[in-house]
Amino acid sequence: VLDGQWSAPKHGGPNLNDKCYNAAAGFSPDGSQIFLMNHYHKNEQATTQGISWSRKIGSDWSFPENIAIPYFLNRSSLLSGQLLEDKGIFVHAAESYDTKGAEDIYVSRRDNSGKWNEPRNLGPVINTTLQEFSPSLSADQKFLYFSSNGRRGYGSFDVYFSERLDDSWQNWSVPANMGSRVNSDG
Repeated sequence: VLDGQWSAPKHGGPNLNDKCYNAAAGFSPDGSQIFLMNHYHKNEQATTQGISWSRKIGSDWSFPENIAIPYFLNRSSLLSGQLLEDKGIFVHAAESYDTKGAEDIYVSRRDNSGKWNEPRNLGPVINTTLQEFSPSLSADQKFLYFSSNGRRGYGSFDVYFSERLDDSWQNWSVPANMGSRVNSDG
């Protein structure tokens, strides 16, 4: 954004884009790294499940390096989420081992040794028997924002928020609908 105007979009280049599902999960605070949904493999036009990172080199991006998260599984054709690498938190929506319906929201955290733990379902206060998508955390990691079609709202998918009540990542306030200024009947 320059003087309140968005620049024209710039293609991320061949290292970040292939014939598969390509999506950003977040950026490092200084913008020098991008975190991507899926694992990338050289000399293949295929990705596997997980997350990866790439470093900015001039105006291009390095080939993505895969991040190992044990027991990461997504049976859905869609994957959405946010990685706060500087905080060691990855929150994402997936249909995994213990999903209670369609897509649920999970969190994986990095320990002091730098290893990521297996994704943990955020539980029944957040997740319904239908779909939860596009999770995003506030900068202080206290508030979770997400879309759901498993609650009564204004339309098909509405945007909700919930407050994390302790450090367990299992205790959340009842999700609140963001209201008609954010949600519509569409």
